[in-house]
Formats: sequence, structure tokens, C-alpha cells
Amino acid sequence: MKRLALALVCIPALAWGAPPTGLPTPVASPAPAADSDLPNSTNWQQKISPPDPGPFPPPPPLTATYHFGWTKIGGGFAEATLTRPRKDVMQLEVSGGSTGFIRKLWKLDATHTET
Repeated sequence: MKRLALALVCIPALAWGAPPTGLPTPVASPAPAADSDLPNSTNWQQKISPPDPGPFPPPPPLTATYHFGWTKIGGGFAEATLTRPRKDVMQLEVSGGSTGFIRKLWKLDATHTET
């Protein structure tokens, strides 16, 4: 099995994101070890593992609510619900959108269902 080499690249940080010391911010950048590791190589399908679930129980049903924003300015929300309509099926429903002052600038409503 070939290994993927990582090259560290230093990118100067922008003024508002600079580290306290003012040093450049290191960023990891993948560098393939050989041409056969590239995504367009002809044998990439054989390298994919089978979609069998691992040796762990399925997650329990749950509902999670998220709020997005900056300090005291709300910008949006999302709600995700994971259910099991049948023993062998899991379903994820996600809905969300922009809220408050941000909604006046950018009206966004989104839903997604995955089975």
C-alpha cells in the first residue's frame, strides 16, 4: 500500500487572522507519492473499501438543534432529526435557514432528507 506524503506549506495569514507572534500559518497540503495515487488513475475503484457497516450499533434516534451567528448576532438555525422508520432503515431530515437581521440581507430556507 502506498503512503500519502504531506507537505507543509507556509501561507502568510491575513491581518485579522494572524497568529499573535506574526509568524506565517503552516498549512498541510497533500502531495501524492506516485501517479497511481492520483484521483484520475484507472484503478481507484479497487481501492475503495466495501460499504459494509462496522462492528458497532446503529446510532439511536435523536433530534439536534443548532444556532449559527456571531457573538450576540443570530444568523441562522438548523434542526436535524435522525429516525428509524424500519429496523433496517435510518432516515435523516435536516431543515434550517437564516434568521433575524441576516434574513433581511439573505433569505435562505433549506430542507434535506436522506434515507
